[in-house]
Amino acid sequence: SGSTRLNVAEVYGKAAGAFSATGSMTATRASHTATLLTNGKVLVTGGTNGSGVSINSAELFNPAP
Repeated sequence: SGSTRLNVAEVYGKAAGAFSATGSMTATRASHTATLLTNGKVLVTGGTNGSGVSINSAELFNPAP
């Protein structure tokens, strides 16, 4: 399919102008959604796993622990 599935979370550093790894998710995902919530956390939902099977779970990520 040509897509890469990752379980790594990255944060964009404006000063450096680049992304850097900041943690990992419990599920490897591709084609998921990531929504920034008003409390600063990111809700990651759905997508497909490494085998291309749909994932029906969500994870809450805190980019600034």
